[in-house]
Amino acid sequence: MRATAALSALLLGLVAAAAWPASATRTYTTGQFVVTCTSTGQVCKPAKRLTVETPRRGKVTSVRYTTSPQHCSALVLQVVRKGRVLATSHRIEAGDQTEVFSTSIAVRKGASTLGFRAKGFLGGCNTGRVGSWGGKVTVTVKLRG
Repeated sequence: MRATAALSALLLGLVAAAAWPASATRTYTTGQFVVTCTSTGQVCKPAKRLTVETPRRGKVTSVRYTTSPQHCSALVLQVVRKGRVLATSHRIEAGDQTEVFSTSIAVRKGASTLGFRAKGFLGGCNTGRVGSWGGKVTVTVKLRG
């Protein structure tokens, strides 16, 4: 009986350890979206928001942004939290594009909300302000062990 109880406890411990590997990563996505800017100028507001729900602390290690097919001028993607820019992509030219860039943005256990903004450049359909932008943003979070 003791051997059975000890074996059961060992198996439960192994199952729990397998469920939460030390180097676990998770991905979160906005899905396809369009933001109509209410701001004037080259930084579009409001930001597109994404809430990540994690079982423990971690870091956003990468951001993948795929532009909308209607993407008609150059921009950079800014990752923001509480109005502060935490990371910025390289310049993304007009056309159907995908940009992946590395980050090291801390997220807490539970819900953390990130914002994404487009900062535009004159040219193409941009005549002095960003009117709208969109696409899909996917973030990868590496959980702490």
